[in-house]
Amino acid sequence: LEYQVFGTSFPGYHVVNVLVHALASVLLFLLLRRSGVGDVAALFGGAFFLVHPANVEAVAWISQLKTSSALVFTLLALLALERRPALSSLAFGLGLLAKPTAALALPVAVALSWLRRARQARESHRRTLIWLGVWSMVFAAFAVAEMLAVGRTITYVEPIDPDPWVRLRSSVALVAHYLEMATTSRGLSAFHEPGPALSFLDPGWLAGLTVIAVITARTLVALRARREEAAWWIWAGVAFLPVSQVFPFPYPLADRYLYPILPGLIGGTLLAAQSLLPRLRLRGPWPARVAAVAAIAVLTTLSLRAHDRARIWAVPALVLADAAANYPDGMHGHLLRAHRQVQNGRTREAVASLRAAHERGFDGFEQILQGNVFQHLR
Repeated sequence: LEYQVFGTSFPGYHVVNVLVHALASVLLFLLLRRSGVGDVAALFGGAFFLVHPANVEAVAWISQLKTSSALVFTLLALLALERRPALSSLAFGLGLLAKPTAALALPVAVALSWLRRARQARESHRRTLIWLGVWSMVFAAFAVAEMLAVGRTITYVEPIDPDPWVRLRSSVALVAHYLEMATTSRGLSAFHEPGPALSFLDPGWLAGLTVIAVITARTLVALRARREEAAWWIWAGVAFLPVSQVFPFPYPLADRYLYPILPGLIGGTLLAAQSLLPRLRLRGPWPARVAAVAAIAVLTTLSLRAHDRARIWAVPALVLADAAANYPDGMHGHLLRAHRQVQNGRTREAVASLRAAHERGFDGFEQILQGNVFQHLR
């Protein structure tokens, strides 16, 4: 439909992506309110998601409309489940067709239904359970086709390391990477090439293990108290599983993979803060004023950082340069060196750099055969 309307005029695609991302932010605000987050805090949560620099990749990359639209359908499905269950089921199915990450809606909906059971009328709760059964059947049908497709593709991807313990530690280390990206916006990159966690003393592995322990403990506490905070931590955990490298794929870490994880972290953090702050017994108008100033400062900083990241995605050469700057010994770092070495007539060094890039996964031989950069090297 977009192609019929816009053809090869690219701005139209970008406008659609931005509007869909904005819609996801609004729906997140509404779902946060539904979970009991105060209006101001929920508004901050939606704005935090809207301007977060990690989301730039998913919005700027035209083909990633699947990522933002899947989240829109996920949020819509959760919002409509109790009052418009048929619409909710349709949204869940469309979310799965957009991107499999929408499957996270099912465990989150089950958690929310259990946590809200005491507040719901028996007939209403029973109807919700019936429709969750419909969701389960939709997901089961989708999962069969998805697993067949995944089974045919992952056989061609080498895992990050043949040692299963290294792979486990590396997956846990990714948790720390994503949390750093989510909370500070540090560590973002056009392409990521993190090294494996070779030791049990690896800082990333230890940090990831700590994060998992804290979030798990917080989830159990919230479940015991029947607070909806637990459902948001479950959201973050379930959204991480597909990108945890249980099924390996070429880029084990990416900014866009944080897109479906971030709402869970936002909701869990806001609800945890809401339950913990009363214990501090802060009085007077100054705590609210300090919080408002801090929120404005955070959103302004993230906005400026997002604007800076957006410029990278406007020029292909900047995408390569950003990846090479963040991972100088990675595939893109070696490719960039090969480009410069060929331009300077250093053929032997260029060949060595290309071989190093190949060892790190580069298989774009068509760039060498067809590109002008490597004409002299050919």
